[in-house]
Amino acid sequence: MGNRFCLTPLLILWLMTAPVSAEDFIPYTFETDCTLPGKANGLDILPDGRILVLAGNDLFSESAPGTCEFKAVGSVKGLETGSYGPAFFRISPDGRYFAIGNNKGRIGIFNFKSLEGRWFSLPHFDAAWAGNSLLAVTAGKFGGYAQVYLLNVNSSIQAPEISTLISGIGGASAGIAFDGKGNLYTGNGFESLGPSHTGTIKRFSSTAWHRAWKNATPLNFEKEGTFIVDILSAGFLGFDASGNLHVGGSDKFGEGLDVNFAALIRKSALERAVKEGIPVEIHDPEALFRMDPDTQNAVSEYRLIANPLTRELILWTGSTAYVYRPGQKKGLIEPRATGDLPDKQDRTRKPGNSPDNPGRTLRILTWNLSGNFISNAGLDKAFERILSHLSPDVMVFQEFTAPMGNKLAQRLEKILGRTWHLFGGMKSGIYQNMIASRYPLSMTAEDTLPPSGIRGVTTALIDLPDSRFTKDIYLMGIHLQCCDSPEFNKERQRSADALISRIRDIKTAGGHIDLPVNTPVVILGDFNFTGSPGPELTIQSGKISDEDLFGPSIRPDWDGSNLTDLAPGDRVSGNIHTWPSSTGKPHIRYDRIFYTDAVVVGAKGRVLNTLTLSREELEKTGLKKEDTQMTSDHLPLVMDLVLP
Repeated sequence: MGNRFCLTPLLILWLMTAPVSAEDFIPYTFETDCTLPGKANGLDILPDGRILVLAGNDLFSESAPGTCEFKAVGSVKGLETGSYGPAFFRISPDGRYFAIGNNKGRIGIFNFKSLEGRWFSLPHFDAAWAGNSLLAVTAGKFGGYAQVYLLNVNSSIQAPEISTLISGIGGASAGIAFDGKGNLYTGNGFESLGPSHTGTIKRFSSTAWHRAWKNATPLNFEKEGTFIVDILSAGFLGFDASGNLHVGGSDKFGEGLDVNFAALIRKSALERAVKEGIPVEIHDPEALFRMDPDTQNAVSEYRLIANPLTRELILWTGSTAYVYRPGQKKGLIEPRATGDLPDKQDRTRKPGNSPDNPGRTLRILTWNLSGNFISNAGLDKAFERILSHLSPDVMVFQEFTAPMGNKLAQRLEKILGRTWHLFGGMKSGIYQNMIASRYPLSMTAEDTLPPSGIRGVTTALIDLPDSRFTKDIYLMGIHLQCCDSPEFNKERQRSADALISRIRDIKTAGGHIDLPVNTPVVILGDFNFTGSPGPELTIQSGKISDEDLFGPSIRPDWDGSNLTDLAPGDRVSGNIHTWPSSTGKPHIRYDRIFYTDAVVVGAKGRVLNTLTLSREELEKTGLKKEDTQMTSDHLPLVMDLVLP
């Protein structure tokens, strides 16, 4: 990103103190990753919604939309690419042809069915179809001005019909895309001659570029068009089914400020830039949505493609595609808040103590880390500030990066002191649930019997010191299946049934596990409740759906009552929701804590959202405004459990 917008002190103050709108732009949720065939270096979407992948010289098509299962189609004849692979790979709107820029001065146009094609000798960087016979291409020479030209793909390869649409781009070529009305978007990929900067994106109306084409009078990039935004390297431009603009690439060769994310710009923000001349502010969560699913890489550079049929947004880098699906609706049940942590600088608290109940309180944290703790070194300081502030005795993490497990105890000791006892749950890709405790763990298990399904149930008995506590506590850490579909609802219901089956086993002599009567039980984690309310009702009431597999229903608390949903709120706003962390007003409560309140003295809790803290509170606690926003897309949830 260039320096067109400097963050002045007034703007910084506004970003820190302005209230965050309830209309924050959260259009997608990361769903899954997908391994692409071969050494994938090109990807596009067929008209029927299937992914088409170019890997080396070979083509692979998805067997059906959304399956991520591929079959070989054939090979592209005469494809010889540069060291970075092909510059672009684009399927025509009708699906009959695909275009390839080989990154060595040749553009190939191929028939998809026969795989027969021909090569034009033309400079190029990126391209977008402007109909089924016209290809708009960005091109330029390093250190000179870049341009956009239009190629008639049916013209002679010896004398191709090309028309320059836009000239005088003061830097390297960038991405190119047409919106639903035919308006053209392109940018400056790397600043050289200027005055535009790396990442500058402009819009040229359909009327304007058609006139330039008809009159053979190119538009001047630096002097004409509408300035939209300055972000990343203006690469891999495109539009999703809702008219939002996606942007990829990286500013790693420029100022290095825009790296390690992809962006989606809201349609209404684009319209405002056009109608009112107000460029998109990249720090405005109402206008721009950031994505960075590859948590193992601190300098990811993403390519993007939107699937108009499945409505998925696909980010890819290397041989891995990351699938985002439209954001989910919040759950149906909204319980009351039952308590909040005291207004105290928590990092001064000693283990096993609280201001109200010295010596008899256990502080428990649950947090979906989005894979960032330890694995993303750029966030180490932010995690250190948050964990030091909350000072938990026991932590239950979701999406902990499993390969980092051998570093966790040492990292926690560095941040919080003392020795830490760990138990990792069932692995799901590179992630797993993780229990970390100041006190020894016993009776650990990765799942219930019968099995709960995806990600398991991570359980442990926390062996609390007899000198301060009269009871140990039993933890059940979970990360249920996400998203709203009949299949996923069944997965969550199965997990809920398994949880209650385990509690029945705990309360009944014999079976797989026996605990002393009145042992407190806490179920916590990322529940992903959405769609059917059945799983939530099962966990609270003990009503099992599949009694043939999981046995009879049982009231889960020791006194024959329901479990209690702690439902604490943000200390500032009272908001009990925990997702997404990018706003001061999150609107979904994925993260929960249920417990057996009949056998404890009491419980209080807190959602920590640093975006809602005042400047005075930030100074007092040592936290920074962006800490919870940057570390994960989920907010941390804390419980102070007061034991007899």
